[in-house]
Amino acid sequence: MSTRKQEVKKRRITIRLDEEVLEAFREMAPEGGYQKLINEALKEWLLSEGVKEVVREELRGFLDRVEGKGKC
Repeated sequence: MSTRKQEVKKRRITIRLDEEVLEAFREMAPEGGYQKLINEALKEWLLSEGVKEVVREELRGFLDRVEGKGKC
């Protein structure tokens, strides 16, 4: 069994960012790791949006059930 971390495939892209956004990430990672920070920020945003959608769906279902009980 390998103890190596499974390598994640990455793809080279070109993206345009506002100068202030890029500078903020560069300041947070002065050793040149700003692209990793941008990647992590995007992953966190995707996760939070997914969680929000699950909560919305559950809340809709709950409200439908509650409203349905009052209509009997």
